[in-house]
Amino acid sequence: MLTFYANPLRDPDGAFELEVRRFAERLQLTGRELMICLGGDGTLLRAAKKSALLNMPVLGINFGDVGFLSAFGRDKLEAGLEAIASGKFVTERRSLLRYEASDGQSGYAFNELVFHRGASGLPLRVVVEIGGRETARYLGDGLIAATPTGSTAYSRRAGGPVLEPEVDAILLTPVCCGAEARVIGGDAEITVTVSGGVPALLSADGEILPSLLQPGGFIKLYKAAEFVQLIRLREKL
Repeated sequence: MLTFYANPLRDPDGAFELEVRRFAERLQLTGRELMICLGGDGTLLRAAKKSALLNMPVLGINFGDVGFLSAFGRDKLEAGLEAIASGKFVTERRSLLRYEASDGQSGYAFNELVFHRGASGLPLRVVVEIGGRETARYLGDGLIAATPTGSTAYSRRAGGPVLEPEVDAILLTPVCCGAEARVIGGDAEITVTVSGGVPALLSADGEILPSLLQPGGFIKLYKAAEFVQLIRLREKL
């Protein structure tokens, strides 16, 4: 079953989605188990998490400002969908980060989960445990927990290394902490605890979580059992 996930701010009247639907019907794509995402990378980050829970491949068509994760843009719509219909694509398996907070907040991150100091003028203090053993303490602007896919996003701008998407790892990148990023094995369970008096503002893939993580609160992080099936074309259009 063909499923659509669109950014309503980019396509408020649904005209582009209708155009894609009609062309997909002509190419007999409507019977496929596939999610088509219409928007930029921000929209695709949200769509990818939904597609992972449905165990459905996701195809990104860039209809926004940034389309790094998209297979092709709106200007290549017909050629791109024809390539999909002809089987000229690959499906890349991308990992997700699962987080569970002591205050009940939980969810998934495709790029990263970020601990920010928020509007406070004071630095954020966090303690990191891996497998129940304390391994690091950070004092600074924040901490990024990123997937390999997310290693090219905020983490990279904070000085973290770039990982290949297929690497089985979780990346911890401190922000203005005077410490190096760490690459953790993908089978690890990581616990991040707010240890100082400043609460942490949390964001997952750029979206702010509803509640601050108060001092003494913690989040458990690990690679999710679910994963994203990201469609890419075999050849550049």
